[in-house]
Amino acid sequence: MPDGITKEDIKMKDSNYNRKKYRYKRVLCLFVMIMASLIFFQPKKANAAWDESYKFIIEDGVLTEYLGDDWNVVIPDGVKAIAPLTFWNKGVVELVIPNTVTEIGYGAFEGCTSLS
Repeated sequence: MPDGITKEDIKMKDSNYNRKKYRYKRVLCLFVMIMASLIFFQPKKANAAWDESYKFIIEDGVLTEYLGDDWNVVIPDGVKAIAPLTFWNKGVVELVIPNTVTEIGYGAFEGCTSLS
């Protein structure tokens, strides 16, 4: 061992190197997790069909989500049911429901206090 260098100096140098190495690994792991979540966890549901207005999510004829912020809403033809809490606190004032709707879930219009 060279003069002036102690075992403590060598341990400290190794310790700093290991910290940097593990910090790099943690950052790399975090980056990989974020990229994987962006790739695999898309906001759309797997078997959902988007209406052309991009305001409704309809799954197997069931309106499951309303993404718009319009006060006057016309539910698309072909919808058979409205899922629970679909229009929860959306501020809908006027709503047109097609004749094809045979079922409306509990609280589908909860919070729409001015609905007519």
